[in-house]
Amino acid sequence: MRSEEDGFYQEAFSRLDNALIDSKKMDIVIGSGTKGQSYLNWEGDDLYQLQVSYFKPSKSWVNSPNYPNGIFAPNRPIRQRCLECHVTFAKSRNTFNKPHSYDRSQLIYGIDCERCHGPGNEHVNHHLSNPNETEALYILSYSDLSQKQRLQSCALCHSGTQRHREEIPFSFMTGDTLMDFPNPEYDSSSLESLDVHGNQYGLLLASACFKGSKSMDCVSCHDPHKNQRGDLKMFNAKCIACHQGTGPGGEIPCSIEMDLRKSKDNNCVECHMPLTPSKSMSIYDSKDSLLVPVEIRTHLIGIYE
Repeated sequence: MRSEEDGFYQEAFSRLDNALIDSKKMDIVIGSGTKGQSYLNWEGDDLYQLQVSYFKPSKSWVNSPNYPNGIFAPNRPIRQRCLECHVTFAKSRNTFNKPHSYDRSQLIYGIDCERCHGPGNEHVNHHLSNPNETEALYILSYSDLSQKQRLQSCALCHSGTQRHREEIPFSFMTGDTLMDFPNPEYDSSSLESLDVHGNQYGLLLASACFKGSKSMDCVSCHDPHKNQRGDLKMFNAKCIACHQGTGPGGEIPCSIEMDLRKSKDNNCVECHMPLTPSKSMSIYDSKDSLLVPVEIRTHLIGIYE
């Protein structure tokens, strides 16, 4: 890793004579850094993922997912389906045999308001002209959506490899119906195919909590406008708010002894949504050079031994 005045670089050197093999600039950062970050590089208008990512749990540089360990490999082309979950918009150049070529002037970084609330030009213009208007107009509100529409707006990016759609990337907008989007009645027989990495949607649909509710969706527990990661007390309060008084004697239906529950601060999440090794996402530990599955909190809410 090298820092220059014009940015940061990843460089590869030969083990034999320490000769420089490759030098690539980190042009784009993908990921908030909570779990980690990965880096993209422009070659003209073509976009590639660099071989090394940063993994925060181990505070170390690791191979990007599915890259070989200890071997310099060609950088991976970044197609629109990859970008669809990491940026708000990217316009493809539709170059023959180059699905990873983009119009660099029409790339909106990060996930912004319009990604979930739809086009905001008319909304912004109206409220700039009417600064005393307190009701949000000309913008989509989640309260106007059905449960399925709310779920699918999140599922676009949180359904892992279960997506099978014909639409052009970035064509889906909140409120649309994903015609070819898999929306099965997930149950225990389908759990082997659902991975904690990416398919939070499928795991939630397989949960008894979801099946027993007519209104539960992702925002029942998550506020997309706040950084709530790691706030277990807040998430536990969400569980207790629904389950308070639903036990046989009007108590919270938990089989753990009361003293133990109190000692664990009624931590529903740690027991009922444990950290689970991903089947699809592993990284090479830079310390021991072992392939280690990334642990992600499952959204299959259930009773675990």
